[in-house]
Amino acid sequence: MALSKKRRIVDAVVARLQTITVANGYNTGAGARVYRGRVEFTASDPLPVLTVLQDNVFVESDRGERMLLALPLGVQGIVTVDRDNPSDAVDDLEADILTALFSVGDDTLSDLVSEIKQAGRIYSDIEAGTTVAGLSVNTDIKFIERVGDPYT
Repeated sequence: MALSKKRRIVDAVVARLQTITVANGYNTGAGARVYRGRVEFTASDPLPVLTVLQDNVFVESDRGERMLLALPLGVQGIVTVDRDNPSDAVDDLEADILTALFSVGDDTLSDLVSEIKQAGRIYSDIEAGTTVAGLSVNTDIKFIERVGDPYT
């Protein structure tokens, strides 16, 4: 069965995030553990980890047989932190996510989307004595879909 265009877009985002390896020049190896929609992690899960979360899709404009849709995606990352400088690991992970998503030179995800842009960043509170912290890099993705045909 064919994948919907939205699923192909999410898969393209996941593929970009999977390039986050130290061997590729990134700060972390977060690309080894990228999930779609996973929201629960346990203390035994290896870190760092990334998960791509979808929000509601909105119609930006109706162009007859074609609609311009907005797909908000959040990339949440969890990383092990140093007790003395806990924000350093979060900053490194943030830089890796931003680089993978926005500095590839292809802001159309190989012509799947009209644009992908940053829509904000949210950081988890780092509590005293903690060994993990996280952040969310939010994106706003615009793409065209034919009415009644989620595959093109």
